[in-house]
Amino acid sequence: MSYIDQIIPSELCFEATRSSGPGGQHVNKSSTAMILRWNIRNSKSFDEKTWTYLINKMASLLTNDGDLVIRSEEFRSQESNKRRCLDKLDKMLNAAFLKPKKRKKKKPSKSSIRKNNEIKKQHSQRKKLRKTVSYE
Repeated sequence: MSYIDQIIPSELCFEATRSSGPGGQHVNKSSTAMILRWNIRNSKSFDEKTWTYLINKMASLLTNDGDLVIRSEEFRSQESNKRRCLDKLDKMLNAAFLKPKKRKKKKPSKSSIRKNNEIKKQHSQRKKLRKTVSYE
């Protein structure tokens, strides 16, 4: 399920900036890098329960104002970088809503119990051999 489809498009704010790094004359005069800002705290895209869960899960990624900021400058076109920002947002949302499988408790096998007991016996025997011998 794609959670990005549930976000109201008007809540997403895109900003074009200059890319960093090498690129010759082109990089100095064109703004191809894209920054995506989404204010989760003011978002109306999700219901109250989902909204609270999302804010708690992504708290470390938010600014003080509640903005989630994603930057992409991988491509030479704004449109490609814009799509990449949306892909990154989608992956973040999927990771936030992913619930880990519950661990099933299992009893140790008889062979593993036997093996552990053998190791304990060997260790104990080794310790006994280190004791000082008394000659009476």
